[in-house]
Amino acid sequence: MLEKIQEQKWFNITKLVVNILFYTLIVVLVLFSIANINKKDDYSVPNLFGKGFTTVATPSMEGSQKDSFTEDDLIFLSVVTEKNADRKLSKVKIGDIITFKFFNNDLNQTVLNTHRIVDIIELNGKTVYVTQGDKIAEKYPDDKYNADEGWEDLVAQNKIELVSQEDVRGIYTGKWNGFGKTFKFLQTSNGFLLCVVMPIALFFVIELLLLVLNFMKIKQEKRDKQHALDME
Repeated sequence: MLEKIQEQKWFNITKLVVNILFYTLIVVLVLFSIANINKKDDYSVPNLFGKGFTTVATPSMEGSQKDSFTEDDLIFLSVVTEKNADRKLSKVKIGDIITFKFFNNDLNQTVLNTHRIVDIIELNGKTVYVTQGDKIAEKYPDDKYNADEGWEDLVAQNKIELVSQEDVRGIYTGKWNGFGKTFKFLQTSNGFLLCVVMPIALFFVIELLLLVLNFMKIKQEKRDKQHALDME
């Protein structure tokens, strides 16, 4: 009798753990899907309730500062939209990190970039953020932005960026070291199959097995009960 109680206990624990893992996965996938749906265009970030995230594609922000990050990190952002831009950007200062829409001359295409604000200037009557990656600023002193020397030469050499307020898409709030690589893998067909499809399929197989075992157990208990009655 005690052995049966122990078996039932472990059976219930196993089922509970499997259910928790499965539904956690489902919640994560739903939140991820909603976040991607909330992207308005190719130059905005996946976001949910004003919080966004993006994978770092290059080591341009590699540095010694506390909030520096590097390639394959996952960074978190406070999303900037047309509705909240005035409120959020009014608090932005030199030293903050922003994600922005930017035309990359080397790639000859518009991309999302994330760099540190090294100066805030007025240009043609508009506020413009001067940004630069930590890697250039620390490893190449000759290319480090200096407000006293101006920005024209460094812009021409693609060492800094001039970012208008309407191109800002997010303000950096934190990072998850190395998780961007995992995140990118999840976005591939193999990653989706291995980390999403297979766990869900495994869950249903386990649930089916548990259902069969429960059914067989109930039938056995009925037979045992009937046998006991017959013996009486």
